[in-house]
Amino acid sequence: MYSSRKVDDLETPAKIRALKFLGECRARGIDILVTCTRRDAEAQNDLYRQGRTREQLDAAGLTHVAPKPGRRITNAVGGDSFHQYGVALDVVPLRHGKPVWSTFGDGIDDDPSDDDTDDLELWQRVGEIGEACGLEWAGRWQGRLREMAHFQYTGGLKLADFKAGVQLLEKAA
Repeated sequence: MYSSRKVDDLETPAKIRALKFLGECRARGIDILVTCTRRDAEAQNDLYRQGRTREQLDAAGLTHVAPKPGRRITNAVGGDSFHQYGVALDVVPLRHGKPVWSTFGDGIDDDPSDDDTDDLELWQRVGEIGEACGLEWAGRWQGRLREMAHFQYTGGLKLADFKAGVQLLEKAA
């Protein structure tokens, strides 16, 4: 099983944007922890099994994977995650050295008095910075696919392209 947090493990076009994103966050006083960049199918399936029943895993073709208690943290089985192709990263902002996983709060507003407690505002700022650096932010996705921590750069390629072996080409950042 392989799972990396190294930005260097991303494909070059994604890495360029990720480094710019992390630098911009740092320049704005936002500390970011990279929790995952590249992972293999086994690691992806290990994440997928969390919060699912035996029947759900069987339906996904994961008869060899045991259910794991907890809340669901991904919608992708092995092979269906952009992390496996080196074009995605998951991050979490830190406040006072502690990860901010929640999204409580009222979001970006003109009230600086809540900036130290408004988790949604922090995530929205992180998302905007990522987008300004050329990354797609899954915090904008709708429904069950929405994922605040996930950023990716696919260069317009779809998952099917990566599965077919199409390579992400170098593009100017």
